[in-house]
Amino acid sequence: MINFTKMKQKLKKNNLSNSAFWIGGKHAVESALKNPKRKILELVLHKKFQETKHNQNFNIKPVYADDSFFKKIFNNEIPHQGYALLIEKIQEVNLRYYLEQNTIFNIVALDGITDPRNIGSIIRTSVAFGCDAILINKKDFNSKSFLLYKAASGAIENIIILEVSNIHNEIKLLKSNNFWVVGMDGSATQSIYDYKVELKNVLIFGSENLGMKKLMIENCDTICKIPISPNIESLNVSNAVAATLSILHFNKK
Repeated sequence: MINFTKMKQKLKKNNLSNSAFWIGGKHAVESALKNPKRKILELVLHKKFQETKHNQNFNIKPVYADDSFFKKIFNNEIPHQGYALLIEKIQEVNLRYYLEQNTIFNIVALDGITDPRNIGSIIRTSVAFGCDAILINKKDFNSKSFLLYKAASGAIENIIILEVSNIHNEIKLLKSNNFWVVGMDGSATQSIYDYKVELKNVLIFGSENLGMKKLMIENCDTICKIPISPNIESLNVSNAVAATLSILHFNKK
């Protein structure tokens, strides 16, 4: 069974106590374990798995714990399914590197969106529809949130996360590299159905309360909206991202 004292001593010895963090949930844990870029420190499974073959496909030997461990780590905030993984953040690579390599073409930019569940859901949707990267301000992104990892359901291991100091500056850089910048706003006149998908696209989504900032709007090449029923005012931002990406995905066909 897991020993918290020994674990803390181990982390402190390796100078990992501040950089390491826990994620939970079967899909989140299994996806992280398969990611060669992810540094894995400890795998913890619920003791109910001790006599099963749940560990046969893992490249790290798990330790086992009871309900009290998972409650202490996750405080009943996520359905962890008896899976917990102690990891380190993947080393960041800046946007210019990917532009030089010409490896990103479709980016979802988040302007003022901070809720980890929404961000996690957006990451999952973005991967599902073939987006290459998420662009977000560092101050808005809690990279150690187990809520975010659970909502992303493993998808965060399959997309580039660009945490930046000033998203506005990065949008200008993308424009100078032939990206077409599309802002999503419910008050726009153009429907997203009418947007012709370009070779390189940036889709900007603002917060539900404030929308995109004025400076961001001024740097968009196009402002579009999702046509919805007049019986509802707006969509949750993660639903808006899902709807937008779905429309554009099938418009490319």
